[in-house]
Amino acid sequence: MKENLVFNYNRLLVGLILLIVTFCSYIYKFDIFFFSIISFFIILDVYYSKLLKKYFFILALLFFITSCFLIKINSEFLIYFNFFIVISFILSLNKNLYFIFFPLSILFFNVCFLYLLLNDRNIFYIIILISFINDTSAYLFGNLLKGPLIAPKVSPKKTWSGTLTSFLISFLLLIYLDFNIFLSFILSISLFLGDLYFSQIKRRLKIKDFSNFLGSHGGILDRLDSMFIFTIIICSYKLYT
Repeated sequence: MKENLVFNYNRLLVGLILLIVTFCSYIYKFDIFFFSIISFFIILDVYYSKLLKKYFFILALLFFITSCFLIKINSEFLIYFNFFIVISFILSLNKNLYFIFFPLSILFFNVCFLYLLLNDRNIFYIIILISFINDTSAYLFGNLLKGPLIAPKVSPKKTWSGTLTSFLISFLLLIYLDFNIFLSFILSISLFLGDLYFSQIKRRLKIKDFSNFLGSHGGILDRLDSMFIFTIIICSYKLYT
């Protein structure tokens, strides 16, 4: 019981620090610096998780840097990257291919994240805010209300009560932020699906977290899980509407 209280306290403290850092970045417009920090820890998580062999990792890293450069020059390149990220995501669902295509999908995701930051910084921070609120409400209400698990073989702590409550909160918040009802519904579901997708990858890797860089929160990839599909949808919506 005492260990759980310490764990919850550490989780709350780290979450508060992350929220303050994000808020300061938004207010003082440290956007590129903030994105660079996120990218740095993503690369570290991919590297330390040993998802890619060393030579593949170097090639993927060079590709990521080149992609970011191309996006800054001409955002039309993102149409192709958006296609690649969807293909990588689909292929990574295969139990024999996820070692290669999951980390690639993460790098493609980060390119989309950069595109949104460069074109609409408010959307970039809204994604982070919604994800934070969704994860926090799912954690709090799941522990408070408890009840049956939603996917015990993939995510042993995720309950129906926490998932449905966080979905409703995210949905209402998106409506409040002037997203249409249909898009808000799809985005709210995507938060859960992204979390579930990353949990499935971790089960295959037989790890609890991608790293311990953020203490009780795990690694940066453990915090980006719910943003993953959410960002792809937002990016596609911006490109094709």
